[in-house]
Amino acid sequence: MTVPVNDVPDIHLLKGMLDTMIDHVFLLRVEAEGYRLVYCNHAMENFMSASRTALHGQMLDEIIPDPVLYRRIVENYQRALSTDQAMRYEETTEGFQPAPHTIFDTRIAPLTASDGEDRYICGISRDITA
Repeated sequence: MTVPVNDVPDIHLLKGMLDTMIDHVFLLRVEAEGYRLVYCNHAMENFMSASRTALHGQMLDEIIPDPVLYRRIVENYQRALSTDQAMRYEETTEGFQPAPHTIFDTRIAPLTASDGEDRYICGISRDITA
């Protein structure tokens, strides 16, 4: 899916809308070195116990230092990118400290910027822990 620049509403409104959600919303830019967080909403910021200012710009392996958990997450991102299809799966915070054990229903989708080159992973994770 390509997002044309001229069709994007006021970014302030979009961020405000996303911050009303209780689901975690994030956007990662695909780079040669890995995945860089370029956006997360308020719910994800709270869950991560870190400010967006601190999170934005970090590589995913800096945010998720556990190599097993990182690899499990990245495998899903790579599958979505290679098939150019959205995916839905369950994941847990097992291996992610100091987060409490949480189960998420996660949906990710690969996106291509309007330049036709830059690739992104957009994700929404809903806490489904019983």
